[in-house]
Amino acid sequence: MTKPVTPSLGSRDIGRDNANPAPIYAPVSAAVPTLAPAPTPERERDKEDSVTIRSRLRSLIGKKSSQSALRETLELIEDGEESETSMSPEQLAFLRNIIDLGEVNIYDIMVPRAKIVAVDRSLSFSELIGAMARAQHSRLPVFDESLDNSLGMVHIRDVLTAMHQGKTPTVDEIMREVIFVSPSSRPLALLAEMRSKRIHLAMVADEYGGIDGLVTIEDIVEQIVGDINDEHDAEDQPMLHRNPDGSVVTDGTVSIEDVEALTNKSLLPDEDQAEIETIGGLITSLIGRVPGSGERIEHPSGLVFEVLSATPRRIEKVKIHLTPPTNPEA
Repeated sequence: MTKPVTPSLGSRDIGRDNANPAPIYAPVSAAVPTLAPAPTPERERDKEDSVTIRSRLRSLIGKKSSQSALRETLELIEDGEESETSMSPEQLAFLRNIIDLGEVNIYDIMVPRAKIVAVDRSLSFSELIGAMARAQHSRLPVFDESLDNSLGMVHIRDVLTAMHQGKTPTVDEIMREVIFVSPSSRPLALLAEMRSKRIHLAMVADEYGGIDGLVTIEDIVEQIVGDINDEHDAEDQPMLHRNPDGSVVTDGTVSIEDVEALTNKSLLPDEDQAEIETIGGLITSLIGRVPGSGERIEHPSGLVFEVLSATPRRIEKVKIHLTPPTNPEA
């Protein structure tokens, strides 16, 4: 008759009765129940609260009205109308950001075309290295003659690998794919596509094929967790400040709301607020073109915008005079 196989024992157990291992394991099994915390009214209430909130959120998934219902549930939690929860303020903030992200599109979070740093496919390998060093980005879009003819991207990992191996590949040889999305696409859908395809950069193309901007996976994640700054990110310099003489110097990309708050002036009619967001866009709309450096544009509120620097495509820096500046030639 074959003997049953008993659990093998360590060297500390040599010499014990292997045929009767129960005494060895009995104390351990007997001690296991004592590891679980004794139920208390507080623990039972927290457990019920957690189950209530989670079950309510789960029940909303898949319904047509889930977006508004989720927001309503979150507001009840924040207002304390739900039973007390174990959710921290940070968790509630993340949940609210996720809900808010479902109501915006790619156009709202993309890097605009004017700020895109890209490289031409005709660059030599040494020129590509210089471009990436200046840009301080791990990925750069690649285009052929025009950004509207975007082809893919280059990754710093491939550049460093080629340098280590002593190779000098062409841009085409190390170019990777990118995703192309429309401005109306949803960020969460793009995030899922980026994860499945393992491509972390997308070019935003309009209906005519022109490039409006780009989006990285970091741009989407930051909408949920807030700005992510690493050790290489320089701290943002103030873009808006008041001079001792009362004038205001600002970048063209500063929001109109910030300038209104500083000058205590209403600069934009309500009907135009959805169309114009920056002070540069406001100035351009006043005269119907991008002004040149040195031009002065009067606003109906009495402010005078003096363009300090501009490119053919956008305004870079503006000086705002709260009172009409004196003419130096007078």
